[in-house]
Amino acid sequence: MAAEYGALPFREQLAFFLRKLSLPTRAWTDVYAAEHDVAFMVAGAMKASLLSDLHGAVQKAIEGQSTIQAFRKEFDQIVEAHGWVYKGGRNWRTRVVFDTNVRQSYNAGREAQMADPELKRRRPYGLYKHGDSVHPRPQHLAWDGLVLPLDDPWWQTHSPQNGWGCKCKKFTLSEADVQRRGLAVSRAPEVVWEEKVVGVRGPSPRVVTVPQGIDPGFEYRPGAHRASDALASMRKWAPEIAAEYSAAVAAAGRQAVARDYAAWIGEVLATGRAQGRTVTLWGMEPEELAHLKAQGRPPERTDVTLEDHLVVGKKARRHEGAGDALTAEDWRGLAQAPHEAVLYDNDDGKLLYVLPGGDRKIKVVVAPDWRAKGQGTVNSARAAFKIDPDALLDPRRYVVIRGEVKR
Repeated sequence: MAAEYGALPFREQLAFFLRKLSLPTRAWTDVYAAEHDVAFMVAGAMKASLLSDLHGAVQKAIEGQSTIQAFRKEFDQIVEAHGWVYKGGRNWRTRVVFDTNVRQSYNAGREAQMADPELKRRRPYGLYKHGDSVHPRPQHLAWDGLVLPLDDPWWQTHSPQNGWGCKCKKFTLSEADVQRRGLAVSRAPEVVWEEKVVGVRGPSPRVVTVPQGIDPGFEYRPGAHRASDALASMRKWAPEIAAEYSAAVAAAGRQAVARDYAAWIGEVLATGRAQGRTVTLWGMEPEELAHLKAQGRPPERTDVTLEDHLVVGKKARRHEGAGDALTAEDWRGLAQAPHEAVLYDNDDGKLLYVLPGGDRKIKVVVAPDWRAKGQGTVNSARAAFKIDPDALLDPRRYVVIRGEVKR
């Protein structure tokens, strides 16, 4: 049960897990490190229904309703129902799924509690405590009893869990606690970084840099990253995985991933001039990816970017003169607005995202694999303006990839 990790299930732990979006993956390296804060995955589980059932089984464990034995029974039932053939032994595989999700959700919940300003004021220090692992890691043992301010950067990469099966914990201390227990606030140990190659036998190998003593994939502070961080990092994911994530985020309304965009667009509109700033607007979904592949143009990545000159630069002023410019309100809501339709332009190979915009529609023109100065290859929004939907109904020019152009 979740209690074996240090406490009864609590609100922050469950809230962290429920915020995760289920993401189909081929291998454990498809989603890496802090990306697990926003994505629930089980390596090799590619069916949405399979993932949903596994998510529910883990949720029961986090809610304190399941032991590892009960989870294994439900895991077996799920596997049989879906005909899933997974890699690795059954006991090892179930232990990894159960332990890592329950332990990391617990740690993320504790981190959320520790971040409370009032608690940090009263208990400003973190204490590293080594767990009771059967085979202790020497470096984890060396950190046992280490006391550092909670704001020390060392915690960003060394907050437990720090490896597969690691049972280390982090506790908060007040000044009085430190003195009463005969401890001392220290300087952070020197971090020695190592380069490692992971996933070499799978479809998505990675070269990663991790601190000595931390297993690859655990070099982050649980719960510190938001969905918007994951959207911005989609360029690192295989396009198929990123597109599945985009679809899941879109279904949830994209509120979380729009936070960064909201701050960015507010600054751009307040400044009123282009300064070469770029933001991730949204991500392509599986339908767009499949269509581009069918055209022999598979994109290198799936995130769609927007440059500030479209909002306040020369092109924006031209649209103002033509009477088809987006309003400030349109720009502010662009990242969250639903995609009524996505079209493919046979004439120039661009994608057209059609969004509601009052009497007319908002048309966002995206050039896949655009060579952007200083950014490499991106899927770049090249124009955004209002249009009469009738202008998008020519079937010889426009192919509807998903949705419908509503008149």
